[in-house]
Amino acid sequence: MAAKTAAAKNTAEGMSEIDRLKQEQQQQQLKKLLKKSADIEERNSKHNLNKIQESWLKIMRSAKTKQLKKEVEIVSQNHERDVDRKDAILQMLDRDLDEAEEQHQVCIRSHLLNIDKLLEIQRTRLAALEEEFTRDVNTVSEEFRLEREELIEWHTREKRELTIILQQVQEEERERMQKDGFDHQATFEMIKNKNIEEDHQMRSHLEEKIEAMRDKCNSHLKTYRLQTQQHSEEYKSCLAEDADLSKQVERRLRQVERMQAQIQHWRMKIHQNKQEC
Repeated sequence: MAAKTAAAKNTAEGMSEIDRLKQEQQQQQLKKLLKKSADIEERNSKHNLNKIQESWLKIMRSAKTKQLKKEVEIVSQNHERDVDRKDAILQMLDRDLDEAEEQHQVCIRSHLLNIDKLLEIQRTRLAALEEEFTRDVNTVSEEFRLEREELIEWHTREKRELTIILQQVQEEERERMQKDGFDHQATFEMIKNKNIEEDHQMRSHLEEKIEAMRDKCNSHLKTYRLQTQQHSEEYKSCLAEDADLSKQVERRLRQVERMQAQIQHWRMKIHQNKQEC
């Protein structure tokens, strides 16, 4: 009995294991089926969504096309009105241009007539001036010829008189030179003797002056050396004082620059505060 009970129990457990395996297989098949159905549904959803988007794009294209056609009609009408307005302006300008061209031609004809009249007047004046110039040239030529003859005659007479005077002057000059030669020789001898005597006197006098001047120069030289030494010492002290003053000036300049920078900084701040206010 116990063996039968154990066998029945084992048989029941085997049957339950088989049922469990069958259930798991069914569940796996069901999962696969559901997954396959979900994939099919997802593909269908994507396909339908694409169809909806395509249909919506067609509707939007149609609406946009209608809108653009209306805008094109409006722009076309505005363009036609602008073209008509500009055609009218061009026609008006063309008429003004024709009138201006006609006035220009009239002015040109009037100007050419006036120029012809002025040219005729100028030719008449030139002819009169040329005739007057020829008459004046003839008159001046005749006057020049008469004046030239008078000058030639006067020059000949003056030349003859000057030749006579020159001969007289040359004769007097020769006589005067002979007389001056004798006087010059006597004066030369007298001056020569006098110069020799004065030369001796001046030489002795100059030697005395040179000695006095040498003593005076030596005294001035000593004075100059003393003054130069004193001035050089004063110059060195001035140089040292100038260096100190230069340093002070540089410090003051740097202080001034810093103060100017601060003033500029505060001015900019005041300006910014005014702008902000």
